[in-house]
Amino acid sequence: MNRLPLPLPWMLGVFLSLETGGETKIQVSSVNRTIPSHDHRNKVFTARYLPHRVSWLELDSRDAFGTAEMQWDLLGLGLCEFTSGSRRWVLRRFREVVLSVCLLKCSVDPRCHAVSFSQSRGECIMGREVCSPDDLSKHVSFATFVPQNEEEHNSEFKLIDVGSSDRHPTAQRIYASSSPRVAPMLNAFLSSLRLAADGASLLLHEATFDDVPAITGPWPASQDDFVHMRNRDHRKINLLVKSVWDSYTAGKPSMVLSDVDVQVFPGWSELVTACTRQVHICLTLQPGMFKERSFPFNSGFIAVRTDATSVPIILDLAASYEVPFLMPANELASSYPLEQDVLSQHMFDRGAGLWAAFNPQVVSIFVDSIPKNFMRVKVQHACGSAAGSRLLSLYRTRRAYYSLFPLCQTTGVSGPQHPCCVIHGYQRTPFHSELPSLPVLPPFAVETLYSRDVDAVPSEAEEIKSILLSDDDQVYYWMQHCHDLRHERMGEWQSDNPEGEFLQWR
Repeated sequence: MNRLPLPLPWMLGVFLSLETGGETKIQVSSVNRTIPSHDHRNKVFTARYLPHRVSWLELDSRDAFGTAEMQWDLLGLGLCEFTSGSRRWVLRRFREVVLSVCLLKCSVDPRCHAVSFSQSRGECIMGREVCSPDDLSKHVSFATFVPQNEEEHNSEFKLIDVGSSDRHPTAQRIYASSSPRVAPMLNAFLSSLRLAADGASLLLHEATFDDVPAITGPWPASQDDFVHMRNRDHRKINLLVKSVWDSYTAGKPSMVLSDVDVQVFPGWSELVTACTRQVHICLTLQPGMFKERSFPFNSGFIAVRTDATSVPIILDLAASYEVPFLMPANELASSYPLEQDVLSQHMFDRGAGLWAAFNPQVVSIFVDSIPKNFMRVKVQHACGSAAGSRLLSLYRTRRAYYSLFPLCQTTGVSGPQHPCCVIHGYQRTPFHSELPSLPVLPPFAVETLYSRDVDAVPSEAEEIKSILLSDDDQVYYWMQHCHDLRHERMGEWQSDNPEGEFLQWR
């Protein structure tokens, strides 16, 4: 496979080489070339990133360093903040930039029972006793580890069968957190994983309480709202780090952390696998939201390659949240940044060469208006501050997709594609267009932001002409035929899968 060199981080040339081989022509006008401006933004973490200090991790050999990590559980982000009697908790504190060395030094010292390690600070703290997760401070630049006890080990993730055994080598791990308040969303999320049948295993963190109250108006508004939001963000970044650690120590090549107001469609795991082979972090992008593209990322669906390089990367990302997490409550309303803004800033400041953005046509954020090319969507994230019913949006998109899906030629099946599938963007694989004569943007791009022009798609007439190479009479016949066929099949699908039952979690 001939591979073109990657241009400067915020510029993409006329061609982009994909993992599947070949050169895919893209529309240069649809690629954003703006370098985000940082001068007007407050830095949330200013420690200098030193890639050469962790360059040995690029070896990615579990035989060399995997054993030390697999003997430890991640208690959580933060420091143990208690003393036992007259003894201080800290046994030893020293400079160290390699996590496995920090853990190993504790393993050989019988007095050491816990370790707090900071990738960003290059520091290791050995502790005399094991504290509980509730005793951890919000100093999230540190991660605290405790020795794994096989007899008492109880993972906080519940493995749920979604159609594939977690032991299968190709099963894609997807992590999520749920609470009683979002039970209907969880039901929709689970059923979408089973319908997609992509060979995945779900590891669910079940919260027993809802810290965020029911939202009935603009939020956050009060000081209590900001405190709730900070607590939610703290749990989310903890969940990301724990998910990456859990997947890494289980020997899985990649993982996904997803919100539960998400649904997936066939081919989503293929997309995740391809992207995480190219880079360490793959992010959801919503185009056209910010004039200068300063904060374009959404954390609702994040894919991570889980190897020895990604662990320090994610620990370094977690450190970016330390300053806002330690703010006094009375300063939150005026100074607390959005969690996704911190993520975006960190990727721009310290993530060179580490990330890629999913194409917004493929990993898509929408609620009220279903896109014309809905069959190209592999992941729908139903979120929005002023959107309508998220659950109803998930149902309507699923109804539209699966009403036509049985007509479409799937991966590995040769032959012409059904015109009604192509009209709505269906692809046998996200890496190849069904219409060679019409350009298509790649499903992800390394260190590149898609512009708002990504939503400009060919008209139905243009698509049908490309399929049939026919006259206008045939074109408009197929336009009307596909419209009638879609609505007929949507009615049949809805009869078998009533809307009311879906909204009532059944």
